[in-house]
Amino acid sequence: AKKKADAEAKKKADAKKKADAAKKTGKKWNLSIGSPTAFSGGKLSKSTVKKFMNGKKSAFGKCQAIVAKKSPGVKGKLTLKVTVQPSGSAKASVVKNGTGQSALGSCCGGKVRQIKFPKPKGGAAEFQVTITFKAL
Repeated sequence: AKKKADAEAKKKADAKKKADAAKKTGKKWNLSIGSPTAFSGGKLSKSTVKKFMNGKKSAFGKCQAIVAKKSPGVKGKLTLKVTVQPSGSAKASVVKNGTGQSALGSCCGGKVRQIKFPKPKGGAAEFQVTITFKAL
């Protein structure tokens, strides 16, 4: 009985260490946002898109941290198709999800919808962007 209790205590301690490590790494957000590609429609510069997407880096990292609670070690590439409306509001859909976690794609898409981009010249603008998540 003592061995079983010791084993359970060790499991709990290991889980706490992993959670603490995730919290510490979470502040650095172990992810990168690639340059936007596949532009079509209205005009937005790559540098503007990158600036606004990088402004949500911590939000994307929080999405990863939430998903990592149920699926530790979640990592991979997530490619989003982003449409910026003439008003500057945005919507996103998942083009490719190499993380194996649909919840991560949904969460990141929701964060993109919170971005208020500058109004694109010439109508709605579309582009793709890839977020690369490394394990926490």
